[in-house]
Amino acid sequence: MKVTQGKVKASKSAARGGLRKLHGSFTLPPNSALRRFTDEDIDLLQRLQGELFECVFEPMFQAATAEKAIFAAAPRPADYISYDPNATVDLENEFGIFANMRAEVLSADDEKRLFRAFNYARYRVLKIIRQFRNERLTVSAARDLIAWYSKSSDIRGEISRLNISLVLAMARRAKINGVELSELVSEGNLALLRCVDKFDCARGFKFSTYACRAILSAFTRIAAKGSRYRSQFPVAFDTTIERSDFLDRQRAEVEQSGLNSLREALASNRAELSDVEQQVIAARFAITGATQTVHDDSSPLVDSAFIEQVVAPKGKTLEEVGAMLGVSKERVRQIQNKALEKLRETLHADYYTDYSLSA
Repeated sequence: MKVTQGKVKASKSAARGGLRKLHGSFTLPPNSALRRFTDEDIDLLQRLQGELFECVFEPMFQAATAEKAIFAAAPRPADYISYDPNATVDLENEFGIFANMRAEVLSADDEKRLFRAFNYARYRVLKIIRQFRNERLTVSAARDLIAWYSKSSDIRGEISRLNISLVLAMARRAKINGVELSELVSEGNLALLRCVDKFDCARGFKFSTYACRAILSAFTRIAAKGSRYRSQFPVAFDTTIERSDFLDRQRAEVEQSGLNSLREALASNRAELSDVEQQVIAARFAITGATQTVHDDSSPLVDSAFIEQVVAPKGKTLEEVGAMLGVSKERVRQIQNKALEKLRETLHADYYTDYSLSA
């Protein structure tokens, strides 16, 4: 008796509809066969490998005449009922790109027929995936898979387009503090797409009833997320309090670090400069010279008696160094260039040594 009840329960479960899922674990046709497909078709087949496919199954899909009956009854764009122009969704002042959008809806019967066509196309995709699970697709099966997947995508886009005004109207009326309209629309669109994939028209209620609750839930989630963010970061970013000299200070730190390395190399003479080369470098760039601190008490902006200013020593010109050493300006330039090349090689060697040690 228990076995009989189990069989009856299983048969009833098979006869009922519901959401069906299946992963696309198939192998592409051989390369020789793929040459018959376009690049777009091959990219689509590669993308479908491993993807999760869904459909809201109805027992009528298994009938031999299901395809003809379902698509013959599916509504065409000319059958759509438009709202009165006064009810057109107009967000021109808030979200300008949708300013001229017209709201279109389906009757309850046409909506059911359109969803049935959408899910039948997805059912045919699942049927192919199940047939060739863990196997290589044939050329005809690959063509059917591309055709049915493209048809389901087209119908999905049409259903989303027909109901996008629902998201916009609800986002405009939500008025959640701290959340911009664009964020609400984005979250609402994602919720709408999820609803299209999971809506079961056989249950007897309209899609808008089902989608409204999901969209409101999405708005609630983004509001809670924004609230948590504001609790962690109570002060918004303000460019007026940002230190505008950040890059200048960072550049000065790098320059000072390089200057310190150069001074150390000169002090220990690791570049093996001659006495003349050391004199030229010291005189030309005043690298080894000490900075001077001067006091300025003329500023009325501070109460202290002075402001400290650091003044770097000034290097000599080529003529001045030449006169000091008793050589021509050109000779000073030659000595300078040779000394700089030695210093450059030494500092580069130090850098790569430090890098290799840290790595």
